[in-house]
Amino acid sequence: MDPLRIALLTSRSVPGIGRLLHDPNRGSVWDLSIVVDENLDRIDADYVLVAGYPYDITPLLPRFEGRVLAIREDLKDFETRSSISIVNGPLFLLGPPYPLAPMALDAHERGDIAFLDSYAALHRTWMITTSWPDMLACTMELLAAGTIQIIGDVVWIDGAPGPCRLGEAPRACHEPETMLARGIPRSCPFIE
Repeated sequence: MDPLRIALLTSRSVPGIGRLLHDPNRGSVWDLSIVVDENLDRIDADYVLVAGYPYDITPLLPRFEGRVLAIREDLKDFETRSSISIVNGPLFLLGPPYPLAPMALDAHERGDIAFLDSYAALHRTWMITTSWPDMLACTMELLAAGTIQIIGDVVWIDGAPGPCRLGEAPRACHEPETMLARGIPRSCPFIE
């Protein structure tokens, strides 16, 4: 069986690239091509993953409809987290939460914009540096190991509703005796 071909659109400074290049599954389970320039015409892949890529990907979307995934950061409820979603589609993978420090909340109350700008840059670097390597590796594994289907506004990964949650999956997802089938817990709300 041929390995799944994944094109990673990225910049040279994204954390986790080295880990992917030295992953023992690379070449046998999944193959990776890395694109750091603007030449999108030469991409020949089953999936495209966008992480820190500084150029416009709009021309790729019709060619790889439902198969372009992008990593991003969000702020909600006094914490940030990275996520990977299908571009113009549902959430695929949710990274761990990174709570905001109380000093940032105090600076917000004071209206200290200079402090908040500095803190935001540091907090984002912390989150990206520590979460993106695992998220990129997990995405490669999920794409290569399972089947991905988009039904409505939910991405189903190997028969289980997404998004997958790094470090937060319910215990039932890790206990085979509680499964209806591989990856589908008996407690899944989508199963009647």
